Amino acid sequence: MRNRLKFAVCAGTAACGVTSSALAAADQATVAEVIVTARRQEERLQDVPLSVVVLSQEKLRDNNVRSVMDLATIAPSLTVNTLFGEKNAKFNIRGFSQASRTAAAVGVYFADVVAPRAGNNSTPAGDGAGPGQMFDLQSVQVSNGPQGTLFGRNTTGGAVILTPNKPTDRTEGYLEGTYGNYNARGVQGVFNLPINDAVRLRGGIETLNRDGYLKNLSGIGPATYADSNYVSYRLSLDVDITSDIENYTIIHGYDATDNGPMQKLTACTNVFPFGLLSCQQIARDAGKGFYTVEGALPNPRTWMKQDQLINTTTWSVNDKLTVKNIASYSQIKGKFTEDILGANYVIPTGAFGPIPNTGALGGRAFGFAQATHGVGINQHDQVNYVEELRASGINFDGRLNWQGGLYYEKSDPGAPSGTQSPNVLACTDSQTFQCTDVIGALLRRSAGFVAKQTGEVAFLNKAIYGQATYAVTDKLKLTGGLRYTWDRSMATAQLINYRISSPTGQPQAPVGSCVLAAADADCRTYAVTSSEAPTWLLSADYKITPDFLVYANYSRGYRQGSVTYNAPPPYQATRPEHLDAYEVGAKTSFDGPIPGMFNVAGFYNDLTNQQISVNLQSSTNATTPTSVIQNAGSSTISGVEAELTLQPITGLTIDANYEYLRTKVESLDVVVLGGSVYDRILPTATEGSRLPFTPTQKWSITGTYDLPLSGSLGDVSASATYAWSGDYVYSTGPFGVIGSVGLLNASINWRSVMHTAVDISLYGTNLTGKEYYTTATDLTTNGGFVSNVVGAPRMYGVRLRYNFGG
Repeated sequence: MRNRLKFAVCAGTAACGVTSSALAAADQATVAEVIVTARRQEERLQDVPLSVVVLSQEKLRDNNVRSVMDLATIAPSLTVNTLFGEKNAKFNIRGFSQASRTAAAVGVYFADVVAPRAGNNSTPAGDGAGPGQMFDLQSVQVSNGPQGTLFGRNTTGGAVILTPNKPTDRTEGYLEGTYGNYNARGVQGVFNLPINDAVRLRGGIETLNRDGYLKNLSGIGPATYADSNYVSYRLSLDVDITSDIENYTIIHGYDATDNGPMQKLTACTNVFPFGLLSCQQIARDAGKGFYTVEGALPNPRTWMKQDQLINTTTWSVNDKLTVKNIASYSQIKGKFTEDILGANYVIPTGAFGPIPNTGALGGRAFGFAQATHGVGINQHDQVNYVEELRASGINFDGRLNWQGGLYYEKSDPGAPSGTQSPNVLACTDSQTFQCTDVIGALLRRSAGFVAKQTGEVAFLNKAIYGQATYAVTDKLKLTGGLRYTWDRSMATAQLINYRISSPTGQPQAPVGSCVLAAADADCRTYAVTSSEAPTWLLSADYKITPDFLVYANYSRGYRQGSVTYNAPPPYQATRPEHLDAYEVGAKTSFDGPIPGMFNVAGFYNDLTNQQISVNLQSSTNATTPTSVIQNAGSSTISGVEAELTLQPITGLTIDANYEYLRTKVESLDVVVLGGSVYDRILPTATEGSRLPFTPTQKWSITGTYDLPLSGSLGDVSASATYAWSGDYVYSTGPFGVIGSVGLLNASINWRSVMHTAVDISLYGTNLTGKEYYTTATDLTTNGGFVSNVVGAPRMYGVRLRYNFGG
């Protein structure tokens, strides 16, 4: 069997990272080491007293991972909120999730720098891994639990760490082409060029064009949705300025344009009028296939663009001291014209009885809620700066390993941004208010409106931190970390609702009014919040034998407060939430006839001052319902994670992983605040309920077999993964639960075909063709319908790669 690392698909293990370890040939009977940087320094994974998951580039490639949604399918403890599409997806770990208009609960880092923010709009973006960021990586590491000392920004849930391949001193690279079903065409190319002994250059590009798998039945707009179209690039320059000073620069980004996501109406009630109209749409589409939707927008389009410059200078002062400076500049922009809920309402002539003027409305189609933008305005336009100065060292004959530093992050609007969204209107062009209030004509009063929300949000984050590990004996190590953080968020906005008065069914001049009673004469509002807090880590680990580690951790977590410019005062500011996290675990590897490893961990989290999304309503219908964030809850999260890797026979590696997670909202205290027309408040959680996006159980099993072929034929391996996730709560209501699902992925990889520089791979995802949903938006109480995002169907294809150099 060739000697190469294989990483397993984990389903939530405590230190899941040695996934599908590279077991050498049976006569060697050892487990290959995996090096991680979860504590921002290189360490053996089995020596790290933390819950860490590692997936190699090879594992990502074998499972055709090109997006965060693909990653969540095979990675443990991860779920993803894809309500606004994969480009704007949010990671959730161990029950910690990011609601709209809050800071990220899970930090995403690329080359040690946190993902750029994209403002604080009602359509979330930023804080994640965009299209094309999964290629040419050294690894993806997932660190579970609060990140309160070493990482750039405080988060309560964890960190997803993307480490790109650095330039090397070898002239090498590859060019790869992909073709798959749904007319998927992709190109990926990487080159590495040592310019001289001190300068190394590496670059790469990835493109993917794939038709949508959701068929649009409305006859309005594109033929399909859920397509993919992006270009991603990366250029790295590594320079040895002196023998002790290294300067490493990365420029990377992506540009993605497609038709966007589309939800599917799946259930309805007899609520007039939207429940009845939803039932009509569901009846129209019955029997036409699972992957069918109806779009109401004539020209839907989503566009996201991100560019980032990262510069890292490392000075090895001496054998005991290293100083590192990390600086980053980034810009992220986005513009969406998309259906949010997948409603395409058609009013047949006379459908609601003898109401005057309805005959003229027969056949008119309109949507329930859509995300669009004003003329010359992006939904997102943000510029981000990061500066971090770090020092690390080893003292006392190698027994003390320490690091500390200063952190500064500033995020400013590049330009005012926002939405201009039609609600229950039939529009030919909502940007210029070319709309008809169809429901208003039926009800003989104004019903639909265009909501224009334009604003700017700025963030400022500063911190000082330090952490040290001391080896008391050769077996016992103690770790302590402390951080103090200062955060500030500021926002200004102009919020106007434009009513389209239509007593006769014909559009008239829009009439605008301020959304918020507390706004100034120009309908502008201002909000600011500041917070500061210490966070810390206390840890002990003990090596019972050289290959058997036990550990215990206690950490204090913190997630900053935020401002919501499109929320009504006094609901615009949110205070930080706090977390006490406890974890015990064991890691062991073993040799012998059946070598392998076993990792297990148990954890308990106590989350207080929790940021909960709540819905506001007016009992007098004085204004449109909206959602805000309140510090209204406390929850507990506990669980067990385990992983087992074995090599029962030569060439075969089996990995099994299991996660049990118990989450519970312990208390909930939502409050109606004075000074607003909103006098009713409905939380999106209930006492005793589970936290959203959190399956109680999750497991997977992976088998990888290296065929015993002659070396002259090349190296052939086959891999299959079955990953099962239990049901989880997405939103409140009887239809707010996503059902359990098991997905089968497989690949066959033939490397160095007939001893040439060519590799051929066949891949397949969701091979059993499971039909499932990834979100559940239950609006039965106030809209009369339910919408879901459809999970990806069976995908398969072939990759052909030509390698050069090396």
